[in-house]
Amino acid sequence: MASQTKHLVEITPEQIQEFKNLAKEQEKTFLSEDAIVDTVEHVDVSHLYQRIEVKGVSINYVKVGTGEKPVLLMCGSVGSLASDFGPILQKFNLDKFTVVAWDYPGAGKSIPPERDFSSKESFLHGDIEFAKILMQKLGYPKFSILGWCGGGTEALMMAGKYPEVIESLISINSKAFFGHEDMAFYNLMSDISNWSELARSSMVKVYGEEYFFKCWMSLITLYKRIYDEEEGNLCTEFLSKIKCPTLLVHGQLDPVAPVRHVHFIKERIPHAKVHIMEKGKHNLHLRYPEEFLAIVEQFLLELS
Repeated sequence: MASQTKHLVEITPEQIQEFKNLAKEQEKTFLSEDAIVDTVEHVDVSHLYQRIEVKGVSINYVKVGTGEKPVLLMCGSVGSLASDFGPILQKFNLDKFTVVAWDYPGAGKSIPPERDFSSKESFLHGDIEFAKILMQKLGYPKFSILGWCGGGTEALMMAGKYPEVIESLISINSKAFFGHEDMAFYNLMSDISNWSELARSSMVKVYGEEYFFKCWMSLITLYKRIYDEEEGNLCTEFLSKIKCPTLLVHGQLDPVAPVRHVHFIKERIPHAKVHIMEKGKHNLHLRYPEEFLAIVEQFLLELS
C-alpha cells in the first residue's frame, strides 16, 4: 500500500536536491540504514504500564523513581513511550527524580481513540492540555518537562503557554518551524516504503503498517497545511514567553531536525543553554544514554 502512494507535499526537484546535498555534507547517504537513527537495544517496559483516565480517555503511562524532582517525558509525534524512552527510563537517577512517560491519545497503548492530526489545536495544543491534566492527576502541579522531536516542540509550547506549571525545560532535536528544506524531507518521507528498514520496522512493530501509515500521512498532510497557510510555524510565538531554565540538546548529524533549528530556538530564548552532541543523530538520547543523561541530570540538579 505505502509503496504505491504518491507524495502529498509538492516540492520542486531543486529543493529536494538541496536537501540531498545537505545530507551528503554529513557524509551520509539519504535514507540509508544509519543516516537518521542508530540501532539501539529494545527494552521491554510493559511490566511498568499503568492506566489513568484523562478527559475521558484511558491513558497508558509509566512512573519510575522516588525522587523529589518530577520530570515528564514527551514522545515524538507518532512515537510511544516504549519506543522513544523505554531504553533509558530506568537509567535516570531514580533516587533524585520521579520520571513519568506516557502515550498520547491514539499513540502507543493509549488506543482508542485514534491519533488526531486534523489541526494544530487537536494535535499540539491537545497533547499539552492532556499532559498538564495528567501530571495534576498524578499529584504534580509543577514539574520539569523533557521532550524529543515533536515532543520537544510540544515541550517548548507548553513552557510558553503554561509557565506556571513548568519548572524547567529540556528540548531534544526539536523544531519551532519548518522551511522548504524540511518540507523536502517530509516529501521524500511521505512514502514509508522509502524509509530504511530500521526506521520503518520500529514504527510498524508498535502500530501495524495500516494504522501507522494512516497516522503518518495525516501528520504529513497537516504539516503541508501549516507550511502553506502559516509559513511553517509550529510554536515560534511561544518561544519569547519561555522564562524557565531551558536546555536545548541537539545532534550535529540529525537530518530530521538539522542543527540550524537549535540555533533558531536559542536566538529566541537567550537564556537557554545549548549542548550539541557531535556524533548525535535523531535518536541521540537512546544511542548515547550515559552522555545524554549526565547532561540532563546535571542541568536539573543545578536548579536545586
